[in-house]
Amino acid sequence: MLQLASLGMGITLTSKRIAEQFKATDYFELPPTYRYVEKYLVTRLHYELSPLEKQFVETSQRSFA
Repeated sequence: MLQLASLGMGITLTSKRIAEQFKATDYFELPPTYRYVEKYLVTRLHYELSPLEKQFVETSQRSFA
């Protein structure tokens, strides 16, 4: 996603650690009012989560609640 954004094919939202790891140079920090954004899990239409994926989602909801 970082490579696509650097090529001008959109933008990406990533952690500072990942940006540094991939040596991203053109970035800016989100203002404090936008630093806590909602998260979405995107799938194709009518996709059914596997038991492991369901467990991941449940764990994530508890961790970030």
